[in-house]
Amino acid sequence: SWANLSGTVTKMQFYFPPPGSSGGVSLGIPGPWASPEIGTNIALDGAQETDLLAGNWYVNIHTAQFGGGEIRGQVTAEAVPVPATLGLLGLSIAGLGVIARRRKSA
Repeated sequence: SWANLSGTVTKMQFYFPPPGSSGGVSLGIPGPWASPEIGTNIALDGAQETDLLAGNWYVNIHTAQFGGGEIRGQVTAEAVPVPATLGLLGLSIAGLGVIARRRKSA
């Protein structure tokens, strides 16, 4: 998420040098861009995945006034719930639906 930039976002890109370093563009983020930016289905090769999990990525957001990048943020990886856990959540939600229907018909 971002706010109060000098103008419209003109491009967003991922870079993956170690934290505190600068690097060349590694992966572009297709537009249009809006905050919060959410992306899925980006294929990574083995080296990119290793760098991502090691915390070696940052994203740079560019505007017309700051063509080299107006803001940048370090990217961190988060654990994703195990599918079995999601199944239990689904069972819980289904159980609530049954309870709610029983109350309606009574």
